[in-house]
Amino acid sequence: KKKAISSASRAAQRGGGGGSALHSRDDLPPAKIQRVRVTYPPGSEKDLLLLERIKSAIPRNSWMQLMKCLHLHTLGIVTRLELVTMVEDVMGERYPEYVDRFKNMISYDEWE
Repeated sequence: KKKAISSASRAAQRGGGGGSALHSRDDLPPAKIQRVRVTYPPGSEKDLLLLERIKSAIPRNSWMQLMKCLHLHTLGIVTRLELVTMVEDVMGERYPEYVDRFKNMISYDEWE
């Protein structure tokens, strides 16, 4: 009896087994994807262009770290000073020009 149960179980997993209630992913209707239109404030084109340039210049893991830093700042978890320090840690040595441009983008003053 154990063999009959395990072979029936294997047949159900493969999608066979007669009137099995299990369905494969192919049987499901495609999920509908809703596109959300994002709008940006006037004058943010330069900021977006800078971020696109940074994204294409730095390694992917550094970009992901930068996005995490920005996310922590938008949540209010880190201050602007902490954000700048984290950005310097991520990009500072290899991309100092982007760090300076980033500081300019967020209107960061060294005397804050």
